Amino acid sequence: MKSLIYIILGVLAPFVATASQSSLEEVRRKAAGGDAEALYHLSMIYERGFDTIPADSALSVRLLRQAAELGHTPAQNWLGYLYGLETPPGAPRLLPHRRDSALYWIRLAADAGDAKAANNLGYLLLEDAEAQGEDADSLSADRLREAAAYLSQAADAGLPAAITMLGSLYVGGRGVERDSVHADSLFNVALGKGFPDAQLHLLNLNGARWMDAPETERLAIAEHYAGLRAHVIATALLESLTLLPDYISAEDSVSPAGPVLSLEEQARAHTLLGHAYSLGLGTPYDHKASNRHFAVAALMGNPEAAAIFAETLDIFPDVMTSLFSPAELAAMEAAGLDTSATAADLRHEE
Repeated sequence: MKSLIYIILGVLAPFVATASQSSLEEVRRKAAGGDAEALYHLSMIYERGFDTIPADSALSVRLLRQAAELGHTPAQNWLGYLYGLETPPGAPRLLPHRRDSALYWIRLAADAGDAKAANNLGYLLLEDAEAQGEDADSLSADRLREAAAYLSQAADAGLPAAITMLGSLYVGGRGVERDSVHADSLFNVALGKGFPDAQLHLLNLNGARWMDAPETERLAIAEHYAGLRAHVIATALLESLTLLPDYISAEDSVSPAGPVLSLEEQARAHTLLGHAYSLGLGTPYDHKASNRHFAVAALMGNPEAAAIFAETLDIFPDVMTSLFSPAELAAMEAAGLDTSATAADLRHEE
């Protein structure tokens, strides 16, 4: 979790847009007049340097502090970040590492309604509670409740990192009443906002239940999350399914129990896995595995997989024998998959 502070806080540095020299002079004029917004933007310019202006860290921090003292919440949040930033020993620092100062400035911004500051403060308070040990004393419990309140503020503003952290508090009943249903809802909201970390939280929360579900339901869940680009979830569920020809027996025949899913459902699952392996979605890239899944799905009649595999056959006419052993090809034919004529006809289906 230590690295998360750089993800949450480090990406919040304001972006300094390219500006003309005249507009820069206007910013300087307003800053000289005590305009907090101008002081803040000028601070960002000197932090990085701009055009012919060299970076000046000391001036940048001085201007940032002036803006923060005037109540500019982004400046307060960034000043707190600089105080809380942990750097390797000997690395240059803009400000000394002071946890109390970091909390002070970020809290000012959060209490003034800045959602990013509320997100950051919630994270820092949660980190403090975990460092103290949640069962150590009432202080850690107070920290957790306070963290939950600030994360709720940021979550209400739609920040996906805050939504996910708040969901994790509801899972464990830390600082809030335990509520796994609400946690699930929060993780799905964060996922819908494009926050990939929510996938692992959803898997931790629901994985055991999903894996115990009937395979038709598991496939439906996988397809749902594939549609949301939650490929870690989708691929984990797809790989848990009983699919032909991956469980061909040592006697070169299909398992007597037969497939759990219908042929059409199997084809959809293989097609999704073909995409996953071809693009490294939720699983390492594997060209051969991708072709195997597309081939099987095509032979099962999936039109999308047929179109994809037909292109492969045009380039590599003998690809079937490179993907499957003779025993596998025979077993697939025994299962009703026409591995010879169908494969040849796929070239012409488009």
